[in-house]
Amino acid sequence: MKKLQRKSTDALGIKIQKAFGCKLRTIRKKKEMSQEELAHEIGWEKSHISKVENHGQNVSLVTIFLIARALEVNPCDLINFSIDAGDDEWDNIMCK
Repeated sequence: MKKLQRKSTDALGIKIQKAFGCKLRTIRKKKEMSQEELAHEIGWEKSHISKVENHGQNVSLVTIFLIARALEVNPCDLINFSIDAGDDEWDNIMCK
């Protein structure tokens, strides 16, 4: 396995966070839950949910479990996305 440079791991982290936000938004909308409703369920402000979904704000593992419980999904469903490496390492993220 190729060792990633610090710059690559920082870029990878950002891409993972954005992919998580995309997946969260997709599942939340499928469940017909507003950002405000989800925020209320997990004790957050709506603006924080927006930052996660739209700007790749980082969340903790505990928060992933809280969000999953509020959305009535398995936590694995929230991290079930792919990150494809292209010519640029970790260049493309696909939210399904």
